[in-house]
Amino acid sequence: MRCLIQDIQIHSLNQCRLEGADPIKKILRHDIIPEKVELINQKKSPIQDDYIEKYLVEKDLNLTATLDAEAAYKDADFVVIAAPINYDSKKNFFDTSAVENVIELVIEYNTDAVMVIKSTIPVGYTASMYNHREYEEANKVAEQLITIDSENVEARYVKALCLTRFDEDDEAKKILDNLLEENADNAARYYYALGRIQKKQGKYNKAIELYKTAILNRRRYLSPYRELAECYILMDNISDAKIAIENAKKIDESNVFVILLEARLLQKEDCADKAIELLENQSIFEKEPAQIFFRKGRVFDQLGNKEQAKECYIRALDYDSKTYDAKLCLLNHQIIDEPLTAEEEMIALKNVLRGKRKFILTNIEARYVGYQKHNEEKAIEILDNVPKNFRDKQWYAVKRQLLENSIRKHSLAKRDILANEYTKELKKLDDVVEQKYGNINLREVDLLPDM
Repeated sequence: MRCLIQDIQIHSLNQCRLEGADPIKKILRHDIIPEKVELINQKKSPIQDDYIEKYLVEKDLNLTATLDAEAAYKDADFVVIAAPINYDSKKNFFDTSAVENVIELVIEYNTDAVMVIKSTIPVGYTASMYNHREYEEANKVAEQLITIDSENVEARYVKALCLTRFDEDDEAKKILDNLLEENADNAARYYYALGRIQKKQGKYNKAIELYKTAILNRRRYLSPYRELAECYILMDNISDAKIAIENAKKIDESNVFVILLEARLLQKEDCADKAIELLENQSIFEKEPAQIFFRKGRVFDQLGNKEQAKECYIRALDYDSKTYDAKLCLLNHQIIDEPLTAEEEMIALKNVLRGKRKFILTNIEARYVGYQKHNEEKAIEILDNVPKNFRDKQWYAVKRQLLENSIRKHSLAKRDILANEYTKELKKLDDVVEQKYGNINLREVDLLPDM
């Protein structure tokens, strides 16, 4: 058996053994630098390293270096490629041309050789890009890595997360299902990612099941506890949300996203002053200033301090222009205060928002059409396009406002039949609200985005 090493460090030669295979009888190293070839053939290391120098002298190696690509590749059983992969930070691009050039040479001289690509990209690099919300860039890098190595688990996982962000849920699920079968040791994170797909689709009970399965596979796993808490908050299940947050705090009580969830829960419980106090912590502000300003704004909105709320949303966007929750809450004010700006912003956001945020925008658009255009019928039509599993408290509050305005308008115009029909629809709405929230007393604050 012959193994060809293409531009790989000498200390990796002792790894060129294949389990269950015949011993490697000959190792060739192909290089494009004559000085390196000459040194290796003299059993001298081309780099300063005591271990390599000793290894070359003391070990009985059948090792030859060559500049001749054809001689190196034509009879090789295995080709180990470790050509450099350089990252261009300006273009967010990995230059894989050196690897691709070697692959082309191998194919030219030997179509039967098995090629093994040794990547020089740091472990966790793509995940780090994703965690910094660089989703487009992370996806590009993941795709490049998969092109180089189709079995790269890390890259496939990050690609699935990115696809979920891009609303390509079926493809993301397919990747994650395959990873579950192939890489059971990391099952917890795959169940977690599958849960995020269900949550994004508004299937909160299914998401909860998957998050709990992730926790069963890895007990001290913070992320599914956070997502559990948010699902329960979205379902207005305050007691279970509290339990999930407490469990998350046992793992990391200083985690900024756990603190933000706790503030959100306090806001939901009408304990806005306590939420503000929690958010004044300077150490968490430094970690996520945009998110802290957004949550403060939402709490000030809850207190009825609209100007302070708007100032916080603007500050959040100054820190991070992609803080879409802040954009939506600010937009909810602009449809009243700055209708022309609001209309332009709604058009821009329609091409960007996904999942629950997309339907919060629909709630706001319906409110705008009813309030500014005085077209309640069109506004109700827009609102009814929101899927049932995304109809939150804001949706019901906007729908009630539109129905009440319609009843008033038709009653004043003596259109009693239409007024009666809208009254019946309002009664049906109140029945659903009572069943869902325990009472029918929706408030002015419920017209705010439920986030």
